[in-house]
Amino acid sequence: MKTPLKDLTRKTASTSYIKSLLKENSTVDTYCLYAGNCELSIADDAHHVNSFTNSYVVYEFWRCLIEEPQEIYQIISCDDFSFDSSEYFKVFQEKWFTYENKFLRSALFFLLNRCSEDGLISSGDLKQENYNILAMKNVQNFKKPDNFSINYIKKPGQELTTFVDLETKSDYVYIPVGRFTYNLFDDGKSYGPEETRINNRALKKILDTDKNIILHYNYHKALRNFYKKYNLTLIDRYGKMTADFQNAQEVIIANF
Repeated sequence: MKTPLKDLTRKTASTSYIKSLLKENSTVDTYCLYAGNCELSIADDAHHVNSFTNSYVVYEFWRCLIEEPQEIYQIISCDDFSFDSSEYFKVFQEKWFTYENKFLRSALFFLLNRCSEDGLISSGDLKQENYNILAMKNVQNFKKPDNFSINYIKKPGQELTTFVDLETKSDYVYIPVGRFTYNLFDDGKSYGPEETRINNRALKKILDTDKNIILHYNYHKALRNFYKKYNLTLIDRYGKMTADFQNAQEVIIANF
């Protein structure tokens, strides 16, 4: 099943490699649910996927999409449901989550995601090229895989490692981190309601547990030193393993 959302903050060429790490018919807990690209692909391979988020607006969008995709489609297919200018776009980025109707909020979530230059809901300049008929059809035709579940963790705004369950009975924990930073300027940083805060130093510590952990990053040269105690698998733009750092687009770190 194809996600209707677009995630420009996380690369996904590594999906096939990640699935190759999993034993057959395994259960995978995933965190930082947003666009769901890799999560849905894992579920399509007969694994059971439990996706977790501490962002209520992300959870609400997925619940609405799963329960009534036609309700969202009816709104987004309306001729008046579009942005005439970047000024209106900025206004909706600031106020979209204040509307009372959850399906209208979910429709705006989808529209802002597709039209944001960086793929986020609450930030990014207007770029309408990604808002197209195909994306709208992916909303209309969405059907949740039976082995895919979404879960809301009531810890909004908290850092990821404060709610990752390392005592889970699931076989794996998969975290699509995306961009790497040293978190040097996180104090006072503004986050959109759709974002999950990640501290990479705290995240590194959970690798030293008995649970099978998979971390998925966009390539950054600092990862080589930051995770020097662990095995890093480099993935190129075509989803193939590579030993060439210059060709690397993504990095997979697994503690098993």
